[in-house]
Formats: sequence, structure tokens, C-alpha cells
Amino acid sequence: MLVGTDRKREILSVSQRLFKEKGYSGTSVRDISRELNIEPASLYSHVKNKEDILDQICFGIAEKLLLAIDEVNDI
Repeated sequence: MLVGTDRKREILSVSQRLFKEKGYSGTSVRDISRELNIEPASLYSHVKNKEDILDQICFGIAEKLLLAIDEVNDI
């Protein structure tokens, strides 16, 4: 689980950008932590692993999509 809303957004944003640029497989936890200017061990205090980050990104996108669909259906 991620702690702190601002830090959560920052981790997810940086990770999403790196996944887009380098691909999921090409992005390491070290890459993410380097971009955030923190030690990899510190990143693990916020997330379980890289897959956890991907899950949160994907579920966040899915939630936005579902909200948009609901808005369209309410019109």
C-alpha cells in the first residue's frame, strides 16, 4: 500500500511515464526510485513491488473509464 496521497500520485506518475518510455519489463524499481530521488528500499516502504505499482495504475485508469461511462449514460 502507498502512504500519503501526494507521494502516491508522484510514484504512480513517474512509474507510468517510465513504463511508457521503457516498457514495463524495461523499467526497474531502481529506475523508478532514481527518478524519485529516493533509495529503492524507501520505495518499498510505499509499494509491495513493481507489479503493485502497475496494478494501481491500471485500476486507476479503469476507474476513470467507468466514471466516464457512467457520465455518458447519465446524459
